[in-house]
Amino acid sequence: MNFKNSTDFKIYAPISGSLIALKDLPDPLIAKGMLGLGLAIKAVSNKLLAPISGALSYLDSGVVLITRTDGLQILLQIGMDTAILKGAPFIYEKPKQTVVAATSVLMTIDLKAILAAHLEPVVVLTLPNLSKSTTDLRIKYRQVIAGDSLFYLAKK
Repeated sequence: MNFKNSTDFKIYAPISGSLIALKDLPDPLIAKGMLGLGLAIKAVSNKLLAPISGALSYLDSGVVLITRTDGLQILLQIGMDTAILKGAPFIYEKPKQTVVAATSVLMTIDLKAILAAHLEPVVVLTLPNLSKSTTDLRIKYRQVIAGDSLFYLAKK
């Protein structure tokens, strides 16, 4: 990965809510970092924004993958176990393979439907193609508003 300047490192909050460490999630694959470095946000709003600019490489059943031109990828998983809802709580604003700008609206989420199914309204954000050995990810756990700067990436 070749980042040109410090603004290339900026990742924006895709949704409003409380930041949660991945290790505190009930899914063992996510908690152990198997999907990459990252964090989760307990959602309190219903608009999911693009955390970076890039191409929508994948968009289906509450999973979004955005790839920047330099190869950085961000994977968003909306809700824990929401695949059982077969996409019902998600209204997509953008078609697959669309290039999106950071903080543009990707989808509307029906949080009430997720809660009614007794599922957690958590958005997991991971960086699947970065590793702890090459990247320093410093997160201040706090409340965020969609579009806030979440963190900066730094090369070790």
